[in-house]
Amino acid sequence: MPGKISRGLWQLVLRARPRADLTMTLAGARRILVIGCSGAGKSTLGRALAERLGLPLVHLDAAYWLPGWSQPASAVWRDKVAGLVAADAWVIEGNYASTFDLRMPRADVIVFLDLPTATCLRGILWRPLRHWGKQRPDMAPGCIERYDWPFVQYVWRFRDKERPKILKAVKTLGAHAKLVHLRSRGEVRAFVDAVTLTPSAKAS
Repeated sequence: MPGKISRGLWQLVLRARPRADLTMTLAGARRILVIGCSGAGKSTLGRALAERLGLPLVHLDAAYWLPGWSQPASAVWRDKVAGLVAADAWVIEGNYASTFDLRMPRADVIVFLDLPTATCLRGILWRPLRHWGKQRPDMAPGCIERYDWPFVQYVWRFRDKERPKILKAVKTLGAHAKLVHLRSRGEVRAFVDAVTLTPSAKAS
C-alpha cells in the first residue's frame, strides 16, 4: 500500500506499473466519486475521468451554491444529492462530507486526493487570480470568484479536522468500493495517463 512506503518511492512505483494495472481499477466502473481538500484538483480530475470514460460529470459546487453564494437548506441539499446519486452512471467531484452517507454507498470507485496542505493552499490562492471577477466553469451561476479567509482556514486545517472524517467514511461507508488514494500531483498525472478513452468517449 502507498502509505507504507515513502511518497517519492511510491511515485516511481506508480509510474512503473503497467497502464492496464491502473486502468483495471476503473474497469466496469459506472459511478466514480472524487473527494479531497479544496485546491487538490478534484474538478480537473473529475473532468478528465468523465471525458476519458464517457461518463456524466457532476460538480457538487455547481449543484450546491445558489446565486450570490447563498446556501440551500440542509434538507433541500440532501434531496438534491439523493437525486444525483440515483443515476446509473456518474463522476461526482466534491467533498461535502455531510452527504458521504448518500454518495459513498453508491460509488464503484472512490478517488481520494490526499495532497499536502501547501499544494492545496497554492491551488485555492491561485484560482481566484485566474478567474477574478468571473464565474469558474465548475461553479454555480451568480457565484463570482473571490478570496474568503474562513475558506483559507478550512484548507489549512483540513488534514487535522477533515481528513480523519474522510478516512473513517471510506472505511465504513465505502468499504465495498475500489479506492484510489493519490498523494501528489505526480500520482494524479500518472493515474490520468493510465486511463484510456472508452469507445463511447472516442465516438462522442
